[in-house]
Amino acid sequence: MVSRCILAASTLACCQAWAQSSNVSPAPAHDSSAVYQPITSAERGNYYLHRTYGPLGLAKGIMTSGIQTWRHKPQEWGRTPRGFGYRLAARQGRVVVSNTIELGIGTLLQEDPRYFSSPRSGFFPRVQHAFVSTFTVRTTGGGRAPALGRMTGLAGSRFIAAHSWNAHSDSQNMDAVRSTGYAIGFDFAFNVLREFWPDIKKKLRR
Repeated sequence: MVSRCILAASTLACCQAWAQSSNVSPAPAHDSSAVYQPITSAERGNYYLHRTYGPLGLAKGIMTSGIQTWRHKPQEWGRTPRGFGYRLAARQGRVVVSNTIELGIGTLLQEDPRYFSSPRSGFFPRVQHAFVSTFTVRTTGGGRAPALGRMTGLAGSRFIAAHSWNAHSDSQNMDAVRSTGYAIGFDFAFNVLREFWPDIKKKLRR
Protein backbone atom coordinates (compact mmCIF):
# COMPACT_ATOMS: atom_id res chain seq x y z
CA MET A 1 0.00 0.00 0.00
CA VAL A 2 2.79 2.42 0.91
CA SER A 3 4.68 1.65 -2.29
CA ARG A 4 1.53 2.30 -4.37
CA CYS A 5 1.04 5.65 -2.66
CA ILE A 6 4.67 6.56 -3.35
CA LEU A 7 4.29 5.57 -7.01
CA ALA A 8 1.09 7.63 -7.35
CA ALA A 9 2.65 10.64 -5.63
CA SER A 10 5.79 10.40 -7.74
CA THR A 11 3.72 10.21 -10.92
CA LEU A 12 1.79 13.34 -9.90
CA ALA A 13 4.99 15.19 -9.01
CA CYS A 14 6.50 14.08 -12.30
CA CYS A 15 3.57 15.53 -14.25
CA GLN A 16 3.79 18.80 -12.33
CA ALA A 17 7.54 19.10 -12.93
CA TRP A 18 7.03 18.29 -16.60
CA ALA A 19 4.39 20.99 -16.92
CA GLN A 20 6.80 23.53 -15.43
CA SER A 21 9.53 22.74 -17.99
CA SER A 22 9.99 25.06 -20.94
CA ASN A 23 7.07 24.89 -23.38
CA VAL A 24 5.89 21.67 -21.71
CA SER A 25 8.39 19.88 -23.96
CA PRO A 26 10.57 16.82 -23.29
CA ALA A 27 13.54 18.86 -24.53
CA PRO A 28 14.23 21.20 -27.42
CA ALA A 29 14.62 19.16 -30.62
CA HIS A 30 16.62 21.36 -32.95
CA ASP A 31 15.67 21.49 -36.61
CA SER A 32 18.03 19.42 -38.79
CA SER A 33 16.80 21.15 -41.94
CA ALA A 34 18.11 24.54 -40.78
CA VAL A 35 21.70 25.65 -41.34
CA TYR A 36 23.74 24.07 -38.56
CA GLN A 37 25.12 26.46 -35.95
CA PRO A 38 27.76 24.96 -33.62
CA ILE A 39 26.93 25.03 -29.94
CA THR A 40 28.43 27.95 -28.03
CA SER A 41 30.06 27.78 -24.60
CA ALA A 42 27.06 29.51 -23.03
CA GLU A 43 24.63 27.12 -24.73
CA ARG A 44 26.70 24.15 -23.60
CA GLY A 45 26.66 25.38 -20.02
CA ASN A 46 22.90 26.03 -20.09
CA TYR A 47 22.29 22.62 -21.63
CA TYR A 48 24.27 20.97 -18.84
CA LEU A 49 22.42 22.86 -16.11
CA HIS A 50 19.01 22.16 -17.64
CA ARG A 51 19.68 18.43 -18.01
CA THR A 52 21.28 18.07 -14.59
CA TYR A 53 19.17 20.31 -12.36
CA GLY A 54 16.15 21.34 -14.45
CA PRO A 55 12.52 20.38 -13.78
CA LEU A 56 12.45 17.77 -16.53
CA GLY A 57 15.46 15.96 -15.07
CA LEU A 58 13.76 16.07 -11.67
CA ALA A 59 10.57 14.69 -13.22
CA LYS A 60 12.44 11.74 -14.71
CA GLY A 61 14.19 11.11 -11.39
CA ILE A 62 10.95 11.17 -9.45
CA MET A 63 9.30 8.80 -11.89
CA THR A 64 12.13 6.25 -12.04
CA SER A 65 12.62 6.35 -8.25
CA GLY A 66 8.89 5.81 -7.74
CA ILE A 67 8.91 2.81 -10.07
CA GLN A 68 11.96 1.34 -8.33
CA THR A 69 10.29 1.80 -4.94
CA TRP A 70 7.15 0.08 -6.21
CA ARG A 71 9.27 -2.79 -7.61
CA HIS A 72 11.18 -2.98 -4.30
CA LYS A 73 14.56 -2.61 -6.02
CA PRO A 74 17.02 -2.62 -4.39
CA GLN A 75 15.42 -4.48 -1.52
CA GLU A 76 17.81 -3.04 1.08
CA TRP A 77 16.17 0.38 0.76
CA GLY A 78 12.62 -0.86 1.32
CA ARG A 79 9.27 0.35 0.04
CA THR A 80 9.14 3.44 2.25
CA PRO A 81 9.40 7.20 1.75
CA ARG A 82 12.96 6.99 3.09
CA GLY A 83 13.76 4.29 0.53
CA PHE A 84 12.30 6.49 -2.19
CA GLY A 85 14.58 9.29 -1.01
CA TYR A 86 17.62 7.00 -1.16
CA ARG A 87 16.77 6.00 -4.71
CA LEU A 88 16.17 9.59 -5.81
CA ALA A 89 19.46 10.75 -4.28
CA ALA A 90 21.36 7.82 -5.81
CA ARG A 91 19.85 8.56 -9.21
CA GLN A 92 20.66 12.26 -8.98
CA GLY A 93 24.24 11.40 -8.06
CA ARG A 94 24.56 9.30 -11.20
CA VAL A 95 23.08 12.11 -13.29
CA VAL A 96 25.53 14.69 -11.92
CA VAL A 97 28.54 12.42 -12.51
CA SER A 98 27.34 11.32 -15.97
CA ASN A 99 26.53 14.79 -17.23
CA THR A 100 29.74 16.27 -15.80
CA ILE A 101 31.86 13.63 -17.53
CA GLU A 102 29.96 14.24 -20.76
CA LEU A 103 30.46 17.99 -20.40
CA GLY A 104 34.21 17.64 -19.92
CA ILE A 105 34.85 15.16 -22.73
CA GLY A 106 32.32 16.83 -25.01
CA THR A 107 34.01 20.20 -24.57
CA LEU A 108 37.45 18.76 -25.33
CA LEU A 109 36.20 16.91 -28.42
CA GLN A 110 33.86 19.73 -29.49
CA GLU A 111 30.81 17.45 -29.40
CA ASP A 112 27.34 18.95 -29.68
CA PRO A 113 25.10 16.98 -27.28
CA ARG A 114 21.83 18.53 -28.44
CA TYR A 115 19.18 16.46 -30.19
CA PHE A 116 18.40 17.44 -33.77
CA SER A 117 15.13 16.29 -35.30
CA SER A 118 15.17 14.17 -38.42
CA PRO A 119 14.89 15.95 -41.79
CA ARG A 120 13.13 12.84 -43.15
CA SER A 121 9.44 11.98 -42.97
CA GLY A 122 7.85 8.68 -42.06
CA PHE A 123 7.69 6.79 -38.79
CA PHE A 124 10.49 4.27 -39.25
CA PRO A 125 13.08 6.69 -40.75
CA ARG A 126 12.50 9.04 -37.81
CA VAL A 127 12.78 6.22 -35.26
CA GLN A 128 16.01 5.16 -36.98
CA HIS A 129 17.27 8.74 -36.68
CA ALA A 130 16.45 8.74 -32.95
CA PHE A 131 18.36 5.48 -32.56
CA VAL A 132 21.43 6.75 -34.40
CA SER A 133 21.31 9.99 -32.41
CA THR A 134 21.54 7.96 -29.20
CA PHE A 135 25.07 6.86 -30.12
CA THR A 136 26.29 9.84 -32.14
CA VAL A 137 26.55 13.63 -31.84
CA ARG A 138 26.98 16.57 -34.16
CA THR A 139 30.49 17.94 -34.62
CA THR A 140 31.54 21.54 -35.23
CA GLY A 141 31.53 20.86 -38.97
CA GLY A 142 27.95 19.64 -38.88
CA GLY A 143 28.77 15.96 -39.40
CA ARG A 144 28.24 13.11 -36.96
CA ALA A 145 30.71 11.32 -34.71
CA PRO A 146 30.49 8.70 -31.93
CA ALA A 147 29.09 10.19 -28.72
CA LEU A 148 32.20 9.45 -26.66
CA GLY A 149 31.35 11.95 -23.95
CA ARG A 150 27.81 10.64 -23.50
CA MET A 151 28.76 6.96 -23.50
CA THR A 152 31.73 7.49 -21.18
CA GLY A 153 29.51 9.48 -18.82
CA LEU A 154 26.76 6.86 -18.76
CA ALA A 155 29.16 3.97 -18.15
CA GLY A 156 31.51 5.84 -15.82
CA SER A 157 28.72 7.10 -13.57
CA ARG A 158 27.29 3.60 -13.21
CA PHE A 159 30.62 2.08 -12.22
CA ILE A 160 31.36 4.92 -9.81
CA ALA A 161 27.92 4.53 -8.22
CA ALA A 162 28.29 0.74 -7.99
CA HIS A 163 31.51 1.11 -6.01
CA SER A 164 30.45 4.16 -3.98
CA TRP A 165 26.84 4.66 -2.88
CA ASN A 166 24.72 1.91 -4.44
CA ALA A 167 23.05 -0.69 -2.24
CA HIS A 168 25.07 -3.88 -1.76
CA SER A 169 22.87 -5.83 -4.19
CA ASP A 170 23.72 -3.30 -6.94
CA SER A 171 27.43 -2.96 -6.23
CA GLN A 172 28.94 -5.44 -8.69
CA ASN A 173 30.50 -4.67 -12.07
CA MET A 174 27.75 -6.56 -13.88
CA ASP A 175 25.19 -4.38 -12.10
CA ALA A 176 26.95 -1.34 -13.56
CA VAL A 177 26.98 -2.89 -17.04
CA ARG A 178 23.27 -3.73 -16.78
CA SER A 179 22.45 -0.22 -15.53
CA THR A 180 24.41 1.31 -18.41
CA GLY A 181 22.37 -0.73 -20.88
CA TYR A 182 19.14 0.42 -19.26
CA ALA A 183 20.31 4.05 -19.42
CA ILE A 184 21.15 3.79 -23.13
CA GLY A 185 17.75 2.22 -23.80
CA PHE A 186 16.04 4.99 -21.86
CA ASP A 187 17.97 7.62 -23.85
CA PHE A 188 16.78 6.02 -27.09
CA ALA A 189 13.17 6.01 -25.89
CA PHE A 190 13.48 9.65 -24.84
CA ASN A 191 14.93 10.57 -28.24
CA VAL A 192 11.89 8.98 -29.88
CA LEU A 193 9.68 11.12 -27.66
CA ARG A 194 11.69 14.21 -28.60
CA GLU A 195 11.36 13.34 -32.27
CA PHE A 196 7.59 12.97 -32.25
CA TRP A 197 6.68 15.42 -29.49
CA PRO A 198 5.89 18.33 -31.88
CA ASP A 199 3.44 16.06 -33.73
CA ILE A 200 1.89 14.88 -30.46
CA LYS A 201 1.42 18.48 -29.28
CA LYS A 202 -0.35 19.42 -32.51
CA LYS A 203 -2.80 16.56 -32.10
CA LEU A 204 -3.40 17.37 -28.45
CA ARG A 205 -4.28 20.99 -29.31
CA ARG A 206 -7.01 20.00 -31.75
